[in-house]
Amino acid sequence: MQTLTRTEQVTEQVRVLISGMTDKKYSTAELMELVGIRHRPTFLYNYLQPAIEAGLIVLSIPDKPTSKN
Repeated sequence: MQTLTRTEQVTEQVRVLISGMTDKKYSTAELMELVGIRHRPTFLYNYLQPAIEAGLIVLSIPDKPTSKN
């Protein structure tokens, strides 16, 4: 029986997020819908922040991290 570490889980969640994206700008709500997550804090903590930290996605307005865009 194999157990997943937290790092492996985050990597899988980031992969799911990135795999559904195309080359366009997304709002947070659009990305949440893309991966099927309704709880914003869960999405931000488990999907969006790890993808940003890994350099896989960038904020469209970095000076306003709480912007809907």
